[in-house]
Amino acid sequence: MTGEEGKFDGWIITEEQAELMSRGDGSIWSRFAFELFYWENYKRLYILAKSYLRNFFHKGHRYLYEVADCLHSLYMDGVQGHFRVKLEPRYIGGAVFHSFRYMPVGGCEGVPEYKPRKAAA
Repeated sequence: MTGEEGKFDGWIITEEQAELMSRGDGSIWSRFAFELFYWENYKRLYILAKSYLRNFFHKGHRYLYEVADCLHSLYMDGVQGHFRVKLEPRYIGGAVFHSFRYMPVGGCEGVPEYKPRKAAA
């Protein structure tokens, strides 16, 4: 953990939450851990969704989706157990963008787990 207790890399999350969310079983405890993560970090997730829509969609397709679509897709991925996190630097943000990337096709169901790029040597 860095900084305050319960914060990692700027995200409000505990080790127990990350462990429960990474199970991927969709149990009530996994869902509760994800919902707690989602609502505690809602402001940051909202900013990431705006950034994603602004930077990663071509100009012709930018207005087909809204911030709420990204957030809803992430929420559904998390509640269904498709959103997994690890307490590694930059992993959580990458997993969020991974969920946003698969928003147009219905989310991350059946999609391989997010794997971060290797750091440059």
